[in-house]
Amino acid sequence: MKVNPSEKESLILKPYYNQLASQFHLLILKQSQIHQRLKTKTHKSIFELELKTGFEIHH
Repeated sequence: MKVNPSEKESLILKPYYNQLASQFHLLILKQSQIHQRLKTKTHKSIFELELKTGFEIHH
């Protein structure tokens, strides 16, 4: 089977691209989880503040 240079290069690099894509996906998931946690903490803090002060905070 004869493979032209660009196809050969593509075959060699494919696993690295797949690994990079996988790591990027995990990074996005992690960022999303952190964002969700921060949002939850912020809402909880605002709610506690509203209870203590009796004022409604618009968020």
